[in-house]
Order: sequence, then structure tokens, then C-alpha cells
Amino acid sequence: MSRQLLRFRNVGSLLTRQNGPISSVKNTRTLASQSDAHHEQHNFPVEDFSGGFWKGTLLVIGGIFAWSKLDESLLSKSEQHPITKFIERFMTPEEVWRDINQKELKLVADYVEDSFLLREDVRPKYRALRYPEMFERASPHFLVAGEQADLSDLVLKGHRY
Repeated sequence: MSRQLLRFRNVGSLLTRQNGPISSVKNTRTLASQSDAHHEQHNFPVEDFSGGFWKGTLLVIGGIFAWSKLDESLLSKSEQHPITKFIERFMTPEEVWRDINQKELKLVADYVEDSFLLREDVRPKYRALRYPEMFERASPHFLVAGEQADLSDLVLKGHRY
């Protein structure tokens, strides 16, 4: 076993003594760490007010100014603005809406009168039976005269709440 260790130890020392690729990698690495390199030169564009943003801003400001002057000249000729006239052309006339509102007001007034009538109405008081089938199970025996009504012709009907 000691012979194998000695053999590996000799091979390692032989590799370090060679002038092969291992020693050239070490030399390159040491030179690269001491080299003095600079980054690339960047040429930035000239920063002035001739860019696209400023051109667009100037056009928008000019358009707003021109529109205000045009708007003043249009209003001096007529009472209504042309945009208002254009919108009114596609709107429903005022008379139609007035008629619709009058009909709706009449329907609401009728509904309120009906609700007052129904609110004044008083429902009859009733006693709900838990077991309505007890009418059918009543025994004819042991009845005191006058305490029990004749229920032979009684018909149960569904009631509304």
C-alpha cells in the first residue's frame, strides 16, 4: 500500500514540473489578474429639445391654441356650439321625455293610492292549528251539550298569508 502512495506522489510531482498546459494556465491567470482593461466607450445622443417628446408637446400646445381661437370664432357667429348641435341631432327630443315622465308619474301615483288602500285593510285574526286533522279525529262520545259545535259539514280550505 505504501508503494502505491509513493507512486501517486511521484506522478503528482511530475505533473507540476511539466511545462505543459497546466503551467501555461497558471501563468495566464496571474497575468489576467494584473492586467489593466477599460470598458468600451459609450457615445450618448445629444440631449437637447429636438427629441420626439418635445416635438409632440409643441404640436399639442399649438393645437390647443388654434382650437381655442377657432372655438371663439364659431361661438361669435351662432348661439350654440357646433358640437352641441351635432349631439342634439342624435338625442331624443325634450317633448318625448316630458311625456314619458308624465306617464310614469301617473303610474306611481296610482300605485301609491293602491298601497294606501291595502295598508288600511286589516286581515282577519285567526288561530293556526298545529294539527288540523284533529277535526277529523273528534269522538262523538262524552260530548257535553252546547260545548261542541257540529263540524260534520266543515270543509278545510288553504289560506293565504
